[in-house]
Amino acid sequence: MNHKKTIFILLSLLMGLSLFAWLQEEWEKESVGENSGLFEFRAGEIEKLHLKYPGSDRPSVVLVRSDEGWTLEEPVKAQVNLKVIMGFIHSLAAYQSGKLISKNLESLADYGLESPAIWLGVNWSRQGQSFYSELSVGSDSVVGYGVYLRDHNKGKIWLGSRHLKLLLRKSVMDWRERVIIDLNIPTLNKFSFSAGSGEGKVYERGEKGFCQPGNMGKCLGSGTVQLLSKIAEIRVEGFILRDPGDIFNKTDYRLEWWQAGDSQRSLKVRFYGGSLLAQYLDSPELLELPVSVMEAFEALRKDIMASSG
Repeated sequence: MNHKKTIFILLSLLMGLSLFAWLQEEWEKESVGENSGLFEFRAGEIEKLHLKYPGSDRPSVVLVRSDEGWTLEEPVKAQVNLKVIMGFIHSLAAYQSGKLISKNLESLADYGLESPAIWLGVNWSRQGQSFYSELSVGSDSVVGYGVYLRDHNKGKIWLGSRHLKLLLRKSVMDWRERVIIDLNIPTLNKFSFSAGSGEGKVYERGEKGFCQPGNMGKCLGSGTVQLLSKIAEIRVEGFILRDPGDIFNKTDYRLEWWQAGDSQRSLKVRFYGGSLLAQYLDSPELLELPVSVMEAFEALRKDIMASSG
């Protein structure tokens, strides 16, 4: 009797293990089988990225690729750091889907996906055809380093790595190119510089270098050109998305210049509220510059005064 009972228990265990193995195999067919990549696109096929952060004061971000490269279109039109955007699109295209959690979209609230923390839209193309992929990021998993994801195209909920959430939470500052002042000395035709309330002095390129128009005796030396080059290499420390208002009604320094075959550009600088702020090209935002930049502007002022003396 005990022998038969032992055999029955062993057979039951064997059947249970077989059933578990079969269920695990079916699970892997469904989840791991689609784990080669969450998205169908490749990095080079992405044409537009749109990021939203519902329920937060973080601004939406729109990045667009053209023949000239990538640009930031929202919340402000600006240059994009090439290294950052290339790293982003390759990481996004290679992201693994993780484990399939549910095909039942009625359970969105259980995973923080009814009101997601992050929403991503991707426009991409392949062989002349246009496609659109959409993803929502929900709450973090209780156990492990996971986050719940909703694939809007496939109608599924996945448990993925939280690295994707970190990837998608880049600030506007992270996307931006920090060296943005387009002052190219070899093609510089003319510039004007003023300090404080003083009137700007204009210098044009000629045979003797940069000289005041109609007064060829007052020309600037090579040191001035080096100072302009230093200003052109200014690395912005921060971008403040707010209208400058009347901050630059008064300026500590103002530089305007004209490149060959190009329109006028300007940079207004003022030490305000404990920070060195600037406005470039009348853009509706404030630039925060390193305070050390004041030395370059002050040296430029002294150099121009000496040459004008």
